[in-house]
Amino acid sequence: MILVTRLNGAAFALNPDLVERADCTPDTVVTLVDGTKYVIAESVPEFVELVLTYRASVVAASQRLAAPPVHDREGRTAAQKGPLMDLATIIGVVAAFVIVFVVQALEGGHAGSILLFPPMLLVFAGTLGAVMAGGILKDTIGLGGQLKKAFLPKVTPPNDLVASVVGLAERARREGLLALEDAAKEVQHPFLKRGLELAIDGTDPEELSDILHAEVEAKRKADKTGAKMFETMGGYAPTIGIVGTVMGLVHVLENLDKPETLGHAIAAAFVATLWGVLSANVLWLPIASRLKRLSEVECDQMELTIEGVLAIQAGSNPRLVAQKLRSLLPPGSVPADAGDKAKKAA
Repeated sequence: MILVTRLNGAAFALNPDLVERADCTPDTVVTLVDGTKYVIAESVPEFVELVLTYRASVVAASQRLAAPPVHDREGRTAAQKGPLMDLATIIGVVAAFVIVFVVQALEGGHAGSILLFPPMLLVFAGTLGAVMAGGILKDTIGLGGQLKKAFLPKVTPPNDLVASVVGLAERARREGLLALEDAAKEVQHPFLKRGLELAIDGTDPEELSDILHAEVEAKRKADKTGAKMFETMGGYAPTIGIVGTVMGLVHVLENLDKPETLGHAIAAAFVATLWGVLSANVLWLPIASRLKRLSEVECDQMELTIEGVLAIQAGSNPRLVAQKLRSLLPPGSVPADAGDKAKKAA
């Protein structure tokens, strides 16, 4: 709100977001979007200066609300450096396997007794062959990329994404949508970049929303296929491990005349079952869950980006853009002091 003065000297507050125009007749007449008119003592240049000052305070408040990311030693923000690596799967899988081998050692065994190449080859290669037989070649070829995505995903922090969108909204409101053409080239988030390019090209808002939502839906389907492949591997692996154990026991029965080798042969036979169950529950099923979770996070951010791009295209108030986008974030994503800072800024 800005404070202006009536001709009788009484001051009152006016919302500049509702102002349509200001005319000099010769008194300054302010017309609101609903047609309401106010005659004020300030001149048109003075009134414009009040509005510009208000806009500056809105930008400052929106920047505080958006909680700008911390700069590193080189002065770059996380958004400028790109998405951050999430190592949760690497840490979890490594920790699980370490625990297995530590327990093996504590029980008096040694790693070599379970690190047997034949049963491991049967379980891992057999599981891959089974999942290949149940799908199409394109899906199998894409398993490498899905593994890389699961172990080394790059995730943009939601606060940085909101800060980027709010900054673009402020610039678009101040300089116009076409002013974002150069800024769009520096945007690290690919989906946000495509949305801005479509908005700058003058795409109809409804059509823009349809295009971007269609891309989100296509991504959900592709991610679902990748996760389903690893879920299927988690189902096949224990059974293939049992097949390996049966094969080993058959070999044991063939050598009953050599009792001195029976203990080692029986132990080796059950290693296949161990690797089948272990790989399913420590590797394949966790990877499937990881891909599903990453898909949820990425699709949620894409939905948030769509709302941001549409708000930028509509020329919405940056403060309202920040509040709207933060309302779409999951609980805990907004810093605890963000609300207090916003109130102080206001």
